[in-house]
Amino acid sequence: MAEYGLTRAICADGLNFWSGNDSDTVTMMAMGAKGVISVASNIIPDKVSTLCKLCLSGDFKAASEYYFTLADFFEKLFIETNPIPLKAAMNLAGMNVGKLRLPLVEISPANLQILKESMEGIGLKIK
Repeated sequence: MAEYGLTRAICADGLNFWSGNDSDTVTMMAMGAKGVISVASNIIPDKVSTLCKLCLSGDFKAASEYYFTLADFFEKLFIETNPIPLKAAMNLAGMNVGKLRLPLVEISPANLQILKESMEGIGLKIK
């Protein structure tokens, strides 16, 4: 984050930036980033869009409050190596994105339960 801040200060508006981590979106957009290249948007595009729109409107208080409702889910999407939790979540939500290919393996049963609880916490239906 420090490197981003320094680079942003040097480049000002001469270079556009996007967050590469859902969990850094609000902080980076508060410092001028244009949006996020998001893992979570694959399963909750409406929520990630709302978060970015709040930031782009300059309402960082509301954006922060909204972010806090999603923070646990953002974290749980990385409970194992990406894209293992994401594909598990999408399949649980009925999106049928298929199985993982080797060398990736299915999410552990314990982490699957943690992921399910986080999904339910943000209103995602398990099918």
